[in-house]
Amino acid sequence: MCRRARLLLTIAFTSLFAVAVHAQLFDPNQDQPSTPFAQQVFSSAFPLECQVLQQFNPGISSCGVDTLIRNPTLLAWGLTTPVAPLITQTRYNPTSTQPLQNQFGPGATFFIFAHEAGHHFDLQFPNATVPWAATFPPIPPANPILMMSWNRELRADAWAGCAIKRAGMSLLAAAQLQQLTAMRIGADIPPFQSELAAISAGYGAC
Repeated sequence: MCRRARLLLTIAFTSLFAVAVHAQLFDPNQDQPSTPFAQQVFSSAFPLECQVLQQFNPGISSCGVDTLIRNPTLLAWGLTTPVAPLITQTRYNPTSTQPLQNQFGPGATFFIFAHEAGHHFDLQFPNATVPWAATFPPIPPANPILMMSWNRELRADAWAGCAIKRAGMSLLAAAQLQQLTAMRIGADIPPFQSELAAISAGYGAC
């Protein structure tokens, strides 16, 4: 199998991080502590986004807490849910993240967890001022429920793009992970060009 074909198959079957919260089923009894490596990456992305939040919203003194949880029953690698004011939980499935780490390098793992951290800031601070507001891409026409889901995912993409910039990293791995949106499973995944535009908006503004 040629390299491009392998790449297409890898993305088609593993790029599911943008599936909305309501679409993911998992067994909470299988929650486990995150691996040290995953926690390290997640803990590097979260404070970068916290810095941006507080820089552009001086009245916010606390960024809250987002706890990373490993769960092998999760469909893909991201599920961020609010559990209390300023507190969220993010679950991931390591069998989904590790192949992407192998394929695209550490930048892929950073983007995955920066995107999920972005959900925390979007969920917990919905009225916050963000530096990419002027360049955030318009949401393509769709039914209202789908547009809400796409909007939520694109906002998390923008947060992730910002974190990538603040970390001094390249957008290459993030762009690779977003390829071939049409081949992915799940209607709530935004169009590919919208994803790239949202990531670029966050990256350019930070």
